[in-house]
Order: sequence, then structure tokens, then C-alpha cells
Amino acid sequence: MSGLDANTKLLIHADGQDGGKEIIDSGATGHIVTQVNDAALSTAAKKWGSTGLTLDGDGDYLTIPTSTDFNILDTAKTNVTMECWAKWNGTGLGYLAERSDGSRTHMTWYLYDSSGTQKVAFQGYQSGNVYNLDTGDQNFDFTQWHHYAFIKVGSVSGLYVDGVQYAYVSDSTDVADITAVLYIGSSSTPSSYFNGYIDEFRIQESNVYSANPNSTPDDTITVPTSAHTSDANTKLLLHMDTHDVSGDGGSGTYHIPTFVGTAQIDTDVKKWGTGSLQFDGDSDYLTIPDSDDWNVFGSTSDSWTIDFWVKHTDHAGTEFYICQVEDASNRWQLFHVHGSGLRFTALTTGSVTVQTPFGGEITDTDWHHIALIKVGSAYAIYKDGSQVSYLSDGSSDTYAGSLYLGAYFTPSLYLNGYMDEIRIQNDNIFNVTVAASDPSGDWMDNTGSNLGTITVPTGAYSYDAPSGLYIPRVMVI
Repeated sequence: MSGLDANTKLLIHADGQDGGKEIIDSGATGHIVTQVNDAALSTAAKKWGSTGLTLDGDGDYLTIPTSTDFNILDTAKTNVTMECWAKWNGTGLGYLAERSDGSRTHMTWYLYDSSGTQKVAFQGYQSGNVYNLDTGDQNFDFTQWHHYAFIKVGSVSGLYVDGVQYAYVSDSTDVADITAVLYIGSSSTPSSYFNGYIDEFRIQESNVYSANPNSTPDDTITVPTSAHTSDANTKLLLHMDTHDVSGDGGSGTYHIPTFVGTAQIDTDVKKWGTGSLQFDGDSDYLTIPDSDDWNVFGSTSDSWTIDFWVKHTDHAGTEFYICQVEDASNRWQLFHVHGSGLRFTALTTGSVTVQTPFGGEITDTDWHHIALIKVGSAYAIYKDGSQVSYLSDGSSDTYAGSLYLGAYFTPSLYLNGYMDEIRIQNDNIFNVTVAASDPSGDWMDNTGSNLGTITVPTGAYSYDAPSGLYIPRVMVI
């Protein structure tokens, strides 16, 4: 269904690979990618798309579990292309990728920069030297983006930089079975960490560029001018893009979530799409850096909608869904208290300025749609389409602080359950009249009409051209 346009400030569908965090393998297999230490996504690091992988050279890398998809020197695989874009700021060895069984069998792809010598190299070993390609002393400027490719066509292989072949080897020795994790940005020790950026890392079981590696060498390939697309021969494809797709609606802004603890994508449990965010109630949450896109409480004249699906695993105490926190005295938050229900509050300099009544307690483990809608100075909470709380308050404030999903900022008050289709919209996207309560408890507007309902979404949000009625701000997918 529609619900993503230029006003969408956050949209997280929570789709991806089971156990995944930020980086999703878009290849045919769908491998699980684990970010180690400070390996992160950055809008400053990208070659294509919304973000790229940034590594600080001090213990950061990616790992992907062992798979025959990565046995690129297996003679049963006639054609293989391994490629990426990279921008390196290091010296010595900087590993693009390595697999090693801990003895004499491994595959290594690295950059080398020492004493005026800059080269790209690929080595493959099984009980001795099998493959050994390097570009020689070409003096590449590694601090600029370059396209690197290792291409095997039958028993010959070539090494390419920016479309130009610099190295060649002819060897039909079989290196069929390396049972080892794939490391990206580090050796498998781990060590020789990559200091810089990597984008569009792909392993393709085909000669995707129709390359013709030769001994002269004088072959060329066409350098990609955009992000790759996947087909049945794509064994690994890492766009290094973030989960937030709010920019797809025209805002041009992508927010980068950080997964803390074991917070992850779970493909077994979801409301829409392929997965949901899983939180275990014991130290798991997501953070997203400070942005004006979180100024939900910033004005008494505008409208905001925060909505998502939630499924509780248990019911105990207070569990936070989403909050923006500058410090303990300045924050807004939407949460659930078992025994009481849903509540939205905002604090300024330690004083509660907005606090809706409790309502709509969740007592089961089913999926529920939750929405906080602000229209001017009126606030309402909706559970499964029905209004359960109301407050009118003329206060406003803005906070400089991160957004938290699944926990309070200390951190504490963790959510034990799942969230899906998390969206922050700078508009009254459900076009609702926020209604006050009459003595009978029905939610009414000032004309006596019962307007306390919204239409519950019946699918995942998708882009809809701006109609002038609403503008989404953030969607997390």
C-alpha cells in the first residue's frame, strides 16, 4: 500500500536475511552478513546507492559463514567474477577479502602499499602456490575510488583495475573445498584491517563482463556506472546500503541504524514482507543518529504520525517502542506499561509537558498496529485502528539526540518481541480528526461525530507520488 513520499522521515520494513543486521546480501542465495566491531554504513562512504561500508583499520570487518558459493577456484566453476569498489587510506596490506582453513588452503585478495609500491594482488593456495596475480608497481592512488575485479574464465584468470587488465595467470589446479568463513575488510586471522570504504562487493558465477584475460595483458572490461542487479548467477551481492528507505520517497535522506546486542532481522516472524525486527528484552535495540526528522514535538502547528506493528513475546513491566532522547530531562517517548497500556510523553528540563492517559493495553502475543498521531496541539494514540487515548497540550520543544527503537536510552526498559513497518511521517497521513472524549468514553469531535478510528494498513508501505495530503519523513524497512 502507499505511504512513502517526500515527507517520510523514516521507513524500516525490517526485511532482509534471517539474523541479518544492516547489510543485506541481495544475491540469489542470501548469505548472513555479520558486522564486527565498528564496521558501519556511512553516507560519506558510498560509491553507489545510499551508503557504503566504512572500516577504520582498527579491528573492523565483515564475516559471512562458509559456503560453496565462495569456492571461486573450483575448476567445476567455469567462470567467476569477484569485484568491488574500494577507497583505501591505509599502508602495508589492506585485505579486501580472505578465506582460510588455517593451514595451507586459502584465497586472498588485497591491496599493498609500502615504500612507494602500490599494487593489487590475488593469491590462491592449496598445499602450495596455485594462483598468484599482482598488478606490479603501478602506483595507484588508493585514496580514490577504484573498481577492482578478479575474473576467472576456464583455466585463465585476470586482475583488473578500473576496467584495465594488469595481471594474468593460466592454471587449472583445482581448489575445490575451502571450508572457511569469508572475511571482507580483514585477513582471516583477523589482521591487516582495511582502512577506508568498500561498496558493491559481488561474487558472480559467470563471466559477467565477457572478459578475455590474456598474457599480454591487454584485455579491458566496461566499468560499472551504477549499482549491480542480481540474477541466478549472483552468489553474493552487498550493496552496503542501509535499511531506512525514506529517501526513496523523494526526501533524499537516508538514516543509518546501528544494531546493538543481538537485535536482528527474523524471517520466521513478520507482519509484512520477508522479516521483522527481533528484540529479546535483554539488551537489544537500534539507534539512529540525531536528525531534525525526529522533531515530532517541535511545533504546535504541524502534524506528525508515528506508526508500526508490534508483537510482544511476553508482558512484564515497561517496554519502550521508540524515543528520541537528548538527556534524561529532555526527551519524547512512546511505550507500553503492562497493566496500564500505551502512553506518549514528552519532557523538557525534567518537567512532563505532554503525557497522554494510558489506554489500549496489549495482553496477548498477536500483532497489533500502533499509531501516535499529532495534529497541531492534539495528540491521540490508536491501537488496531481505534483511538485509545487523547491529550491537548500547547507545549513544544526540539531535542538534539539519537532515536532509539526497542529500548530507553540508558539503555533499559527493553522490548521483548518484534516490530515491523516502522514509520515516522511529518503529516497526518491517516487524515484523521483527533477527537476528545465524552463522558460515555466514546472518542468524539466537538460536533458530536465519532471520529476516533483510522484505517489499519493492509500491507507494507510503498512509494506513492505526493498528493498534497501528506509527506512521509522516515520509514525503516
